[in-house]
Amino acid sequence: MERAWFPDKQKRLADTWLTNIEADMARGQYIDPKAARVTFREYADRWLAALTIDLTSRAAVEGRLRLHALPYLGSRPIGSFQPEHIRDWSRQLEDSVASAQYRRLIFDAVSSVLNAAVDDRLLASNPCRARSVKAPRRVDNIGDLGWLYVRQQVKKVRGTLVFAPPKRGKLRDVPLDPEVSAALDEHMKQFPPVEVTLPWLRPDGPKVTHRLVFTSAIGAAIWSQGFNDQAWKPALASAGIIPVPEKGQRYAPAREHGMHALRHFYASVLLDAGENIKALSLYLGHSDPGFTLRVYTHLMPSSETRTRKAISAMYRAAGHAHDGPETAQAA
Repeated sequence: MERAWFPDKQKRLADTWLTNIEADMARGQYIDPKAARVTFREYADRWLAALTIDLTSRAAVEGRLRLHALPYLGSRPIGSFQPEHIRDWSRQLEDSVASAQYRRLIFDAVSSVLNAAVDDRLLASNPCRARSVKAPRRVDNIGDLGWLYVRQQVKKVRGTLVFAPPKRGKLRDVPLDPEVSAALDEHMKQFPPVEVTLPWLRPDGPKVTHRLVFTSAIGAAIWSQGFNDQAWKPALASAGIIPVPEKGQRYAPAREHGMHALRHFYASVLLDAGENIKALSLYLGHSDPGFTLRVYTHLMPSSETRTRKAISAMYRAAGHAHDGPETAQAA
């Protein structure tokens, strides 16, 4: 504990100071002034080094801090942060970063660092959470310009639902069809997105909040396996696509009976329409188009099928009906 020095004959002030320090220590709220002098840059480096997330996600967080936080906040002692410092920085961030979604990711990274500083008793409270600080507005992963942004997933880790990067850490942007976009808009009018807070990557990870378009009846996150068992497979069974299980039994655990089949359906539709393997690989989050080709080659239309479609499309574009082989013979 750092000592404080008082002028002669000011014992009352010294006693009051000591009483306050002892009370803070008893409540677990004592902030060591010497430890709190570490700069934001130094503490952020230590925080990043201790993160137990995949390398791709760590690199993304490190980049946000290095480019957009450390130049403004890096030299400030961690224990000196006040809401006004975050307000000033947030205004500068708005001038330098056009995307509200990216500003929110940067803001959340800084807030996570300061949360850890509070946990380590270097800071009394997180100024990012002060009432006077307005965090950048959260933006849905559904874009308004025909794109779907795949940035995270809900998965179960040791029995607990968590937010995590997409499979293989592949962040990607997928074209959003106008028909699907309209259906999503209608769904969100009837069932507005719900803000759900879950740990990031592991059950004891930092809390992260996202607006979810699809939630349970009580506004909680949905795990894919739970959705399969409670909604998807019963719907397939009702339609006669899969058998209804015997009383007391569960549905067969076949992967092709789960909603993962929609991924294959999406791939088959795009391939049938002539989309190239490289583009499909990006949309599916595969790191190698060759892998996509090996998995989905059986879904690709044959050369004769493509030929028929190309000729039919040419005639339709020209406004000619198909008159049969007699027309060709007459010609």
